[in-house]
Amino acid sequence: GTNMPDVIEKHKNCVIKLDGKFMDKSDVSTTFNLYLADTTGRFSMNGTIKNMDGDEVMKQAQAFTFVAVTSFHLNKMDMHIEGDETYAKGNFTVLYQDLKISMFKFKTNERKGKHGPLAFLGSTLLLYTHNPMPGKSVRTETTSFARDTTKGFIALIWQNIYRAAKKTAVRDQRVIVLTDGKESSKGVQPKKGFFTRLFGKKK
Repeated sequence: GTNMPDVIEKHKNCVIKLDGKFMDKSDVSTTFNLYLADTTGRFSMNGTIKNMDGDEVMKQAQAFTFVAVTSFHLNKMDMHIEGDETYAKGNFTVLYQDLKISMFKFKTNERKGKHGPLAFLGSTLLLYTHNPMPGKSVRTETTSFARDTTKGFIALIWQNIYRAAKKTAVRDQRVIVLTDGKESSKGVQPKKGFFTRLFGKKK
């Protein structure tokens, strides 16, 4: 972006296209559109991520404080996010398969592998193991978050992406609200979820 009036007058939009690999494996493509003449910092972005396995995102994909992802393959995620310096909202389609979790997070043999205690029960009751589920329509999700003013622009983008992934995968949305807090609209300061407040931010 720029604050130079003569440049903004000639080029009201700044388009940034990024193509690359996540951890040298998964295709990532993103296009940012920055509206330079808009004093609120308005922007939009469209992105696609393809072919990502669970071991590439284990640390980032912890949806709860007490579970671990044991199996997952992302076929494709399409996203559109727009907003300004105060908020962002998005539309997402996350296509995946074979999502399984372990109900244990502790470092014991109880949580190792895809078939540990409560792994099947937790995955079946809490999650949609595929999108789409066999014989069902593709699930799409929307998100909305006011920006936490102590964090930057990229954190706001990731917040929407993480919430979209969780909303796509979790059967009962109340679980997400309990762990991560409610979504928020423009001008509303976001609140932390119960478990985030109880245990604090994970390190």
